Amino acid sequence: MSKRTKIMLISISAPLLFIVAFVTVIAIYLISHKPPEIQVMTTGFVPQTIEIPEGETIRFINQSSTITQTLCLGSNQHCDPNLVLPRGLVSPGVRISPEQSKDVVFDTFGTFTITSTAVPGINLTVTVDAAD
Repeated sequence: MSKRTKIMLISISAPLLFIVAFVTVIAIYLISHKPPEIQVMTTGFVPQTIEIPEGETIRFINQSSTITQTLCLGSNQHCDPNLVLPRGLVSPGVRISPEQSKDVVFDTFGTFTITSTAVPGINLTVTVDAAD
């Protein structure tokens, strides 16, 4: 193999190997990264507070086998129609059928109170830290 051919192969191979490595790292991250989960039970949220970075997704899992949960921004079974972020929880809220889950992206920093309109007295506090 000539010196010119070797140089050409190296100049093509190096960027190609970089791209393959980059795609592999992203694929591994996406496969292994699971969003934090909140269990929605008839007795409350588990956990009742969570802190996440801005842009993170939370998976809400309805553990009830009979009750459809409606989650929204607000407290004590009342949605606050004046709150507009995060969009996935704006009044009238997100419905989660029994034994199902929904993902909600928290793309705005701040502290949010989430309630269930189906079950009295259950509230969740989500603190979203600003991105650097």
